[in-house]
Amino acid sequence: MNELRNQSTHVILDFSCKDLDQATEHFKNASEVGDTEYGRTYKCMIHNTKVAIKLSSSQRLFQQEVSILRQWRHPNIITFIGVCSKVSALVYEWLPNGNLEDRIICTNNSPPLSWYNRTQIIGEICWALLFLHSNKPTALVHGDLRPCNILIDANYRSKLCSFGMSNLFLQPGTFPPNLTARLPYMDPEFNTTGELTTLSDVYSLGVIILRVLTGMPPLTLSEKVAEALESDSLHLLIDKSAGDWPYIEAKQLALIGLSCTEMTRKKRPDLLNEVWIVIEPLTRKPPAATWPYLQSASGDSSVPAAFICPISMEIMKDPQVASDGFTYEAEAIRCWFDRGNSRSPMTNLALPNLNLVPNRVLRSFIHEYLQQQQQQPNPAYQEQLSKT
Repeated sequence: MNELRNQSTHVILDFSCKDLDQATEHFKNASEVGDTEYGRTYKCMIHNTKVAIKLSSSQRLFQQEVSILRQWRHPNIITFIGVCSKVSALVYEWLPNGNLEDRIICTNNSPPLSWYNRTQIIGEICWALLFLHSNKPTALVHGDLRPCNILIDANYRSKLCSFGMSNLFLQPGTFPPNLTARLPYMDPEFNTTGELTTLSDVYSLGVIILRVLTGMPPLTLSEKVAEALESDSLHLLIDKSAGDWPYIEAKQLALIGLSCTEMTRKKRPDLLNEVWIVIEPLTRKPPAATWPYLQSASGDSSVPAAFICPISMEIMKDPQVASDGFTYEAEAIRCWFDRGNSRSPMTNLALPNLNLVPNRVLRSFIHEYLQQQQQQPNPAYQEQLSKT
């Protein structure tokens, strides 16, 4: 953390109103990509560089955010390029994959994040919070940690943004805007005491972990996950669109997410000594899938996991091995390539090539398996069998 902080000094550019006006074509609506309580955001080009320009909703918010971003740089905190103080505008790097909220709900029919991507993102958020909380002499608290304030770059790496709003919450007589959307992520003790601490961020992180794991709405999510763990039915809550989650990893994430969302701060884990030591090992090379069962889109829970395409979540008819070593349904992986993707759907690493090799052995096993099911009909298979 200290090494990162020592390397964090960087030049902040001063832009004129004319610079921003030309870049956005007089702030045309066509350039606008966001309008929130933080301000309006525009996508444009400045000096042949694609950037995002945010017109802050207030001078105070602008000053708070600049004071934080001007000091530090971190791989998982949005890169701050410059300002135009006259119109309270901040200029950031442009991240093409939107925010984590959009990726969780697959806005505009975007492909779902793989379980490996999701684990990496959780680790990156945790690392960025450790950096903020280790600030001396006073820890920096984000205070508004939500999926919509976590941006995703072209390589599906995450970066925190929207700093400073939390400080406005503490002003006398003020209330957080858009409270309904914020409430599920807000520290319950903050709601009663008005005090933000690093453990407030830990609570928000816990909700995000459970959200990324399940894909479910945040309200009462911790209660649902706790019930699922108690009844040994966690597999029913896991977001199947993410692929075949390793069982041990999924359970670890569920447990650490629940511990972070304890109602009282004194019961929440320490971010470094209790949360990071669990999450950091999970961000390394992905382990082999170890779910004891996998529920396919057809509703059957006893189909061997190796027979399921990790993209379509259906029994494969024409299994093909991609250059990442994983096997996919031919039509699903070709559609993945046709959308311009050149990275593995499972690991997000760049594929050496887009070649496919038929997995004839697996295809033979699947064919034999389906024949057995036809000889011993089971109503749960009828729709799937009719497709194959």
